[in-house]
Amino acid sequence: MNFEEIFKGVQLSKEDKKIISDKLKKIKVTKGEVLLYPNDRAYFQYYVVQGCL
Repeated sequence: MNFEEIFKGVQLSKEDKKIISDKLKKIKVTKGEVLLYPNDRAYFQYYVVQGCL
């Protein structure tokens, strides 16, 4: 995971990076796949590394 890109301007210790990386999960989404439908409750946050929403 590229912490410098995701957390621009935020100073993180190695311990902080470890805590964060333990909570994050990388997923691949194919074109047309829906992450959240209208009126659904959002339980997750997403960060786009490549492509667009």
